[in-house]
Amino acid sequence: MDDISIISYDACEKSASVLVNVITVPDGGPDLAVCSPSETAKLPNPTAGQTWNMVLNPSGSNPAITPDGQVSGMNIDGIYRFSLSQDGCTSSDTVQIIRRSAPAFNLAIFQGGCNGGNSLNNATISIVNAGNPADRYDIIEGSVYNGTKDFNTASSVPQDGIILQNITNPIGSVSYTVRIFTQNNCYSDKTITLQHVDCGCNALCLPFNVSKTLTAK
Repeated sequence: MDDISIISYDACEKSASVLVNVITVPDGGPDLAVCSPSETAKLPNPTAGQTWNMVLNPSGSNPAITPDGQVSGMNIDGIYRFSLSQDGCTSSDTVQIIRRSAPAFNLAIFQGGCNGGNSLNNATISIVNAGNPADRYDIIEGSVYNGTKDFNTASSVPQDGIILQNITNPIGSVSYTVRIFTQNNCYSDKTITLQHVDCGCNALCLPFNVSKTLTAK
């Protein structure tokens, strides 16, 4: 409660008490981005009197937000908007979460050839059907990606798509995992297996390809 004095034009002074309510402007924090297939995100915990509400979501999606700002159900790529309001007033802050698509691509493998009974050790692994020429890649030996690259440190995909060549004919089999990064650092992983080529065998016992696909945030 504040006291306000009013002085009229005839120098008479009057006073009145006026109740001033100070409205706190909510702060919903910065906009966020997640990568497909992630469907969740965490917005800031509201303070006393503040409430989170859904404002906008892509058609076909079914997002939900809990009172403490936990978002789920962002199952479609696109923009999701949420409003943090204070005591039901028009004072609010809007935050958007963008769910970005993961890169799409396939892998191809040439298992290697023979010269008579000797292996040529010329197997290759290639990226095919990459969705965006600007995407970059990293490749590691193993069935799970454990590299340390991101978009800034990964390699550009060659025009011919060949990312590993002159691979030695393995004694058994060897798996390789390729991770493709977008400029937004969303990524997808795919694994392919190089089989041993028996150069003393005929065409009926040539090795077959085994591949595994993993898409992650």
